[in-house]
Amino acid sequence: MTGALQRLGRKDEHSPSFADRDALERLVQVKVHKAQTEKGQPVGIRTGLLVLDTLLLGWLPGEFILIQGKPGVGKSWLLLYMACVAYKEEAKVLLVSPEMSKLEQGLRWDVLMAALYEQQFSHSELLIGKVDLKQYEKWLKGLTKRADFPIVDAVDRGGFTLNSILDLVEEHRPGVLAVDGLHLIQSTREENKGWETMKEVVDGLKNAAQYYHMVVLAVNQAQRG
Repeated sequence: MTGALQRLGRKDEHSPSFADRDALERLVQVKVHKAQTEKGQPVGIRTGLLVLDTLLLGWLPGEFILIQGKPGVGKSWLLLYMACVAYKEEAKVLLVSPEMSKLEQGLRWDVLMAALYEQQFSHSELLIGKVDLKQYEKWLKGLTKRADFPIVDAVDRGGFTLNSILDLVEEHRPGVLAVDGLHLIQSTREENKGWETMKEVVDGLKNAAQYYHMVVLAVNQAQRG
């Protein structure tokens, strides 16, 4: 068990908030939320989803959002889109990619991120190099002022476990953790199989969301198991 996971499991670090004695602390938060919404800013991190953003409801630290569906329906694209929206809102995003390489994710990131800034790149044309290289180079150079979107793929790690993801969170301290492929994360226990592994990973990431005060966005492929 890694140091990060050990900290998540320590009971002596829980500090309760009292619904009665600490009631006025809620007033402070509500005032902050009121000030944000009066400026047209969402409470939390903007989602990129119209149904929520028009209500000024964003992702809040401690939340775990799961996108689940069949293969090929666009789960990874949606996950990356929401991560790009969060990045544009100045959040630091850590993308853990058990399935796709950093290059694959980066090219998709270019397409989605550029669209948020009213520029256009075709994903299929980027893949085959059929693109205006001067325009693309100018776009890429404009990105280098920040270092707030680390991508880690399975080539870097030789596969992922809950522990290795928590180590990455401890290292990068993101505001948003995006995991593209929960079904590919391996258990830290040899005896765990199927749903037991999924429960271990989901429970651990939900606890991490609360412990690190971050948002977790994750994709899972629906399957019979």
